[in-house]
Amino acid sequence: MNLVVVQGVVRDDPVARSLSSGQQVISFELAVRTSDETLESVPVVVFDTACAVGPDDEVVVIGRVRKRFFRAGGATQSRTEVVASRIVPARRRAQVTKALGQAIDVLSGG
Repeated sequence: MNLVVVQGVVRDDPVARSLSSGQQVISFELAVRTSDETLESVPVVVFDTACAVGPDDEVVVIGRVRKRFFRAGGATQSRTEVVASRIVPARRRAQVTKALGQAIDVLSGG
């Protein structure tokens, strides 16, 4: 099962772009504090949905991890990112609890 839950702060303005398939993709970087208090950057993408987040918003992202490959500058490159299925403002505790409960249901096969 590929399921990830990440909580962090949106670093910059999300960037929206259209793919050649016509799909809309929004991407942003999430600053996540580790157990030793260092910050790590986690790239997040969301497809075909409105994404109302901005810099300094603290959010909980539920989704899956993927590694994609692409050509840039004549070379094949890769990027590991979180594909979000749900983005919830961290301050909305009831919504976060509900989203986490749904993720647990998926994990338990329910």
